[in-house]
Amino acid sequence: EEMYLARFAWTALVATVGAWAILIPSKFWEGRNGDPTMRRFVLLVAGLLVGLFASGVISALWLELPRDSDWSVARDFQMVDPFASLADERGQPTPRGAMAYFCLLFAVMRWWKMADPLRRTRLSIWSVFLCGLVAYMIPAVGIPFPQPWGVIVAVAIAVAVQMASPWASTEDRPAVQQAA
Repeated sequence: EEMYLARFAWTALVATVGAWAILIPSKFWEGRNGDPTMRRFVLLVAGLLVGLFASGVISALWLELPRDSDWSVARDFQMVDPFASLADERGQPTPRGAMAYFCLLFAVMRWWKMADPLRRTRLSIWSVFLCGLVAYMIPAVGIPFPQPWGVIVAVAIAVAVQMASPWASTEDRPAVQQAA
């Protein structure tokens, strides 16, 4: 039972920090056209920091995130030399592995679109699904991370970002666009 509580705490803490790591830069980008490459780089750095935090919480809670082989798209993947240091012998992500996972997750997704007040819907199920799919596929490129935990935290971040971001309904958009 303590392990379940520790896993819940890890998920909640990482999702909260991950959402804030997206919301803060997105607030600065709000209402502006910007270079997507620069935004992805900023989010890549944010992902590195979130990965370091996630790894620190795993260590602090003495947590083991179980791997579900049915969830692993890369279950037959043999670790090649460059990726060998991303997971320990039990399959747990090392600090470097967690940083690589969240770095790629944050750089691939267009998170600023989920935080834009002029997005079409308050909560886009499509964006949440796509985020979960990207999180599921990251181990296929050789960055090991225990699944379904990577998907769970990515989906939690996507929902938190959208629900915490302001949203202008269709009726309110003209006033919001004039103010910007």
